[in-house]
Amino acid sequence: MRIDKIKVTNFRNLATQEVVFSPNINVFCGKNGAGKTNLLESIYFVSIGRSPRTRKDGECINFASKNAEIGLDYIRGDVVRNVGINLSNRQDKKVVLDGVTTSKINEIVGNFGSVYFSPDETQIVRGSPSVRRRYIDIINCQISKEYMHNLSRYQHAIIQRNNYLKNKRPKEYNLELECWDNEISKACALLIKRRALFVQKISIISNEMHQILSTNKESIKLRYNTILDNPETKSMDEIMYVYTKGVKESFKKDTMLGYSTFGAHNDDFDVTLNYLGTENTIDLRKSGSLGQQRTATLALKLAEVEILEEEYGEAPILLLDDVLGELDETRKTKLMDFCSKFQTVITCTEWEKLAPANLYKVENGVITKILTE
Repeated sequence: MRIDKIKVTNFRNLATQEVVFSPNINVFCGKNGAGKTNLLESIYFVSIGRSPRTRKDGECINFASKNAEIGLDYIRGDVVRNVGINLSNRQDKKVVLDGVTTSKINEIVGNFGSVYFSPDETQIVRGSPSVRRRYIDIINCQISKEYMHNLSRYQHAIIQRNNYLKNKRPKEYNLELECWDNEISKACALLIKRRALFVQKISIISNEMHQILSTNKESIKLRYNTILDNPETKSMDEIMYVYTKGVKESFKKDTMLGYSTFGAHNDDFDVTLNYLGTENTIDLRKSGSLGQQRTATLALKLAEVEILEEEYGEAPILLLDDVLGELDETRKTKLMDFCSKFQTVITCTEWEKLAPANLYKVENGVITKILTE
């Protein structure tokens, strides 16, 4: 999988820009605020149907305009395909897939694969549980339509249950609650099973990546945290039984609070670091340095590339925003060795010619190609 070209119109400070990409490494160099990150944001936007930087689509539209467009031509297998996003201040965003327009944003997910890393992505390691759940959900939605469907079912059922608890304040458990609870338990079982298996898998691969980046000085481990021990080893029926029972038993507490306290929306995963050759292990969220958190996050992102490549049958596009300035020479070399295997888009303030690359200058929202290697 690779990008052929992208055209953006009124996307943040990118007024009208069209860029043709090399199948290997593409480097966009410029000062802070020039528009480099905006380009990466636009690429990732058409991958998952939303910005990695904001939940408000309107913030992506140039302040002098009411609309913004992204159109991306990419090659998957031997087929040239197109995916696009139309944003408007006056109506909902629309998706264009191979010339067909739809308002169903979920249809965009899983078509064009990309992995996005920026300094803000360290929130995966050091941020709140909701950030880590969102991280797991985005990847699994790209892999499985069934997972995306069940996540939507689960979120809808939780919202309806919360509204019922808040507005009706039922004094006794009743048939309507049982209906929502059955829906929650069914969707919850699939989500938890899939999440647990995913965390188990990415823990192994990200540790391999982390040991490469740290030159075998450190290892990392991920552990999924839910009410059920080792859910990856449990059957769907076993998980569903625990959650059906748990949701029902939380009725009195939930009625008092006015929202659902039991379920997959409370789950999390830990990231721990071990100094190889010692028994010294730390919780990266609580005790890790910013450098350790950044390296662990980068290892997770590189592992994500391998997982998506396995699922898609070809590698996704790797988007690296302002990562090189924070790495020492050894880590830069290791990272470039990894990136040379597939299409990568990198932003930086200065390019050190770490690998052959197409080089572009970005200045005040204008992108100019200056070198092909």
